[in-house]
Amino acid sequence: AHNRPSVLLHTSATQSTRRCLGPEPLWSIQLVGRSERFSSRPHRCRRPLLHPRGGAPTAVTQHNISQPYAAAAKAIRRAAQVIRRRSSRKRLIATMGKNQHSKDRMFITATEHAGLYGGYKKKKTIGLTGALPFDCCALSLLPFDSPVCARDGILFDALQLLPYVQEKGVSPATGKKLAVKDVLRLKMAKNQDNQWHCPVTCKVFTNHSKVVCIATTGNVFSKDAVKELCFKRNCLEDLLDATPFRKEDVISLHDPDDKDLVSRRDLANFWHLQEERKKRDAELGSKGSFKQTDAQKEVLAEAKRNVQEREAQRLAKEKARQEALNAPDRPENRGLTEAYLRVRQLGATTDEVTPGSKLTSGATSGSFTSSAMDRSTTAALRAATDDELKTARWKVLRSLGQKGYARIRTSLGDLNVEIHCDMVPRAAENFLGLCRDGKYDETLFHRVVRHFVAQGGDPTGTGRGGDSLWGAPFADEFDSRLTHSERGVLAYANDGRDRNKQQFYVTFKSCGHLDNKHTVFGRVVGGHDVLDRIERIEVDAADDHRPLKDGVKILGTDVFVDPTVEADAKFEGELRAKIAARAAAAPA
Repeated sequence: AHNRPSVLLHTSATQSTRRCLGPEPLWSIQLVGRSERFSSRPHRCRRPLLHPRGGAPTAVTQHNISQPYAAAAKAIRRAAQVIRRRSSRKRLIATMGKNQHSKDRMFITATEHAGLYGGYKKKKTIGLTGALPFDCCALSLLPFDSPVCARDGILFDALQLLPYVQEKGVSPATGKKLAVKDVLRLKMAKNQDNQWHCPVTCKVFTNHSKVVCIATTGNVFSKDAVKELCFKRNCLEDLLDATPFRKEDVISLHDPDDKDLVSRRDLANFWHLQEERKKRDAELGSKGSFKQTDAQKEVLAEAKRNVQEREAQRLAKEKARQEALNAPDRPENRGLTEAYLRVRQLGATTDEVTPGSKLTSGATSGSFTSSAMDRSTTAALRAATDDELKTARWKVLRSLGQKGYARIRTSLGDLNVEIHCDMVPRAAENFLGLCRDGKYDETLFHRVVRHFVAQGGDPTGTGRGGDSLWGAPFADEFDSRLTHSERGVLAYANDGRDRNKQQFYVTFKSCGHLDNKHTVFGRVVGGHDVLDRIERIEVDAADDHRPLKDGVKILGTDVFVDPTVEADAKFEGELRAKIAARAAAAPA
């Protein structure tokens, strides 16, 4: 081992290392700084290698790598590659610069303002600017009732334009010559909400709509309707009366994409406003600026009055709508009690109707994301909907734990029934309400199946008629305590899931296969002998078991106990107390 030559490793971080590697001559690998260098020159160690027997220093004169130590050299080369990559990355960073964004500013500098943003704000001219709303007259600047226009497409009110043209003979918008015969009377349609709309597509005309008229007839349509139904089909006929026309007869009345039309409808370009401004400036003279300020105040005051008048009209319209909404004879209010209609007008919130359900109106988020909405910084709870009010009312009815009782007077005798208001309040209220309104009077048991059921309550007697207390079908209500487990069970007949209306049936025996398919709402507690007579009546099996002769008729119904009255009073009292507590807790 003492006769083996050595290999010398130079690094910047470690001292020279000498190690006996083997009997073969080795390459000398030097790592100088972070670079790798292979040398084939004879290299002498920094410190002399003493011969084991004593003698002169030994020099390394041959250099090559032996097979057993190739792995060590490979690891050293990999380390050198990593060092080179890190060095190149640092050189790249040095080339790019560390503070390349150091001159960025969080504001617009004077140079940017002068070069990119116009240099200075131009003095605003005093006067009206902006596009005229679609439904406003270009002369009076107020909504028109009888629209007219010329070939330029600018809309006027006939009562405003015709006297002006007869007097001055020019168009008030452009100042060009205009005769009464050149004025086109337009036929514009309104919907049930008194809004201008297209008679073909029924789309309401807004400030973003594209509207055209046919000069030969004066009919007004949306541009899309004329394009799709006339131009694309090469059928140039009026869409209402089939009067032929040419492409030149189509006049554009409103188009946000038409720059020329938008410019003509700009208030700043109206000829009569410019003339009025010049005339006023000439009269005011040197004190025009002060007088103009006063005039502006008058305009603003008038605008404020107009806004207040419109708001008052809107509130009156909303009040009238609410009164009509709560009218008992309204079809949507069919079957609703007077107490419930009073409750609906209280404006109870979701938390008051359903404790713990804090649902806001969304006005805060809407005003934050849309500039068209009024600013709102408070998360106000929204008003409860009809469905939420009805659900809370039925919950109160269920909490009373009371049963309803009624009598069904038939041609074969009376049936006394018990109604489960404490388990299925919606179905119970429907049956008691129909009995109270006399909807079952003079109806038939149109289907009687022995050892099964007797079905009736259809005013048409066909098995396909009848409506619920509220007009529309209502959802199923199932309770594990209510099953078809005995004779005399009352349940609703339906033609599908959540399709309960007016028809009901009485069982003659247990019918477990009907559980959770039909809503059970009561049972017979008196008149079982009458039920026996109904079961033994003769029927026509070929005609869906319809009773022969006169059959069994329901002469009338009587309601003895109706817990819904007490539930309405309790529900209204609780809501009024909660609303009063909310008003008392509100800050002054």
